[in-house]
Amino acid sequence: MACETFEVTKLKHITPEKFYVEACDDGADDVLAIDRVSTEVTLTVKKDVPPSAVTRPIYGILGTIRLVAGTYLIVITKKKKVGEIFSHAIWKATDFDILSYKKTMLHLTDIQVEADPRFVWNGHLLREFAAQPEIHRFATPVMHGFISMHSCSINGKCFDWLLVSRRSCFRAGVRYYVRGIDSEGHAANFVETEQIVHYKGSKASFVQTRGSIPFFWSQRPNLKYKPKPQISKSVNHMDGFQRHFDSQIISYGKQMIVNLVNQKGSELPLEQTFAKMVNSMANGMVRYIAFDFHKECSRMRWDRLQILMDQLAEQQDEFSYFLVDSDGKIVTQQEGIFRSNCMDCLDRTNVIQSLLARRSLQAQLQLPIIMVVAFSMCIICLLMAGDTWTETLAYVLFWGTASFGTFAIILYNGKDFVDAPKLVQKEKMD
Repeated sequence: MACETFEVTKLKHITPEKFYVEACDDGADDVLAIDRVSTEVTLTVKKDVPPSAVTRPIYGILGTIRLVAGTYLIVITKKKKVGEIFSHAIWKATDFDILSYKKTMLHLTDIQVEADPRFVWNGHLLREFAAQPEIHRFATPVMHGFISMHSCSINGKCFDWLLVSRRSCFRAGVRYYVRGIDSEGHAANFVETEQIVHYKGSKASFVQTRGSIPFFWSQRPNLKYKPKPQISKSVNHMDGFQRHFDSQIISYGKQMIVNLVNQKGSELPLEQTFAKMVNSMANGMVRYIAFDFHKECSRMRWDRLQILMDQLAEQQDEFSYFLVDSDGKIVTQQEGIFRSNCMDCLDRTNVIQSLLARRSLQAQLQLPIIMVVAFSMCIICLLMAGDTWTETLAYVLFWGTASFGTFAIILYNGKDFVDAPKLVQKEKMD
């Protein structure tokens, strides 16, 4: 489990009737008081905490859980720092404690609702916390996923590279037992992956998603090594299918589906049904491409992945990526997203998402795009005269200066824009 921040707090357990949770923010005087008899949760101050209280450190409240024996408060007792993103520490929760607690009918705070509920794995546990904004900081939303952070250097230029994957808490389950979607359109094994680059205050982000093929199908384990997928014949597939992509479009914009399943054998019906449903939906925001990964790359022919990348290149250029400069000004927006899948959304999907992420990274680390934009604006200013000749001249001078300035920077850093030789491993010939 990982969370963006763990504010250090202290739990003061004085009697079987009360818990006190003290925030250790600088200058903070608030203390969360939990009455274990009346179930009342209130704010008090440090001076109201009895000096006889037994004090122990905790690093967040995950929430509460109801068991047969009663309701319990779950807290984080140990943590491990795994890195930082833009001065925000990333911690891994390594140990927990469960404390007896009584029933209450409180709900999530406004701040927890702001956290994307798809990725808050302890959302159900947090449901019993008060909705008062003043106590939201005592609860800790937790994500299930993966975080990797590296400091990199290319030609003497240092930047931070980060990868964050967030797994959806909806329709969660293990391999084979949970496939397809539910009636709400939630896809099994859905993961949002974000690649972040931080360089001298500027930040670039490229987001992709993966998820099970979004209609009703199953692949229940049996004695066979690879159970045959079964497409349900008794439900309305289009209803859940439509809900899935409606929510995806709202969250991410345009959708480019990359289906990597086999186009023969037991996986063929899944590919055919997926393509048919996309066509039936007839939504210009959703596009579909199928690539038989195993067939195309058989006998270690990984170079054939370039066939797919060439097909996706124009779409990726259209989608672009998110970029904000060091002044906080948004330079570009990501206009759409690639939604990749194979059967388990693991190996084949990982390969394609890695290639797309690498291509985006190459674009983010180059400067020539600035010159292209500046030069284009200069030409536009010449072709589209302003209201007065002085206005037109001002536009041309501005963008002309930007063009020549960028060109000078590119010449000065010329080695950064030249493809370096690469070693290519070739298969031995018999």
